[in-house]
Amino acid sequence: MGWLITLEPITKPMQREAADAGFYVSPWGAHPKIQIRAVESLLDGKAFDAPPIQPGGTTFQKPRRVERKEQGTLI
Repeated sequence: MGWLITLEPITKPMQREAADAGFYVSPWGAHPKIQIRAVESLLDGKAFDAPPIQPGGTTFQKPRRVERKEQGTLI
């Protein structure tokens, strides 16, 4: 995914180029691969559409812990 933040107004060709990039599909739905926001719209509260970020910085599931039944001894 790519985000473009601009000081200038967003033009139709910019919107068309971003739309042509398609969507990234995550477990939380489809999100535009390229998103363009003007600084003004960000200040007005319009956020980017992205999947949530987990505390570890990844959207993958954590592996389950494997419990061992017995522990070997050192001789």
